Amino acid sequence: MKIKFLIAILLILTSVGFVYSESYMPQDGVFAYKEVENHTLNGFNFTILSEYKLVYQNTTHMFFEGNNNTLNISVEDNNKTTDDYSTENMTASETTMLGSVEGNFADRNGTYTFSFEDNGKLITVSSKDMTLMMGVIGKD
Repeated sequence: MKIKFLIAILLILTSVGFVYSESYMPQDGVFAYKEVENHTLNGFNFTILSEYKLVYQNTTHMFFEGNNNTLNISVEDNNKTTDDYSTENMTASETTMLGSVEGNFADRNGTYTFSFEDNGKLITVSSKDMTLMMGVIGKD
């Protein structure tokens, strides 16, 4: 009788732990059946594989490392940015679609950078893994 009671308590505590965990496994999309975590930067949500650990974050940038790769994300006011990825610097030949998001794509020696505008913010995602970038953007 005591063993059944202990097993029941253990199952309940385990269930509660799974319910309140931040990680989950999406059933569809780029990260299907992989454990991910949600991170928010400057009001925007990003889905990051759990194997990537947050190394640095401030109000406009996040930097992750994992799986012998890095991932950089920035969210800045589009009219205040001075880098080459601002939407004002995009030309028709540089504009492309990544999933269902239209933005500026660049391949610089095997490091991919994709930037796009959303609600007046310039969002830039950079990594050597294209699939990782598509999953982070999370819009297909």
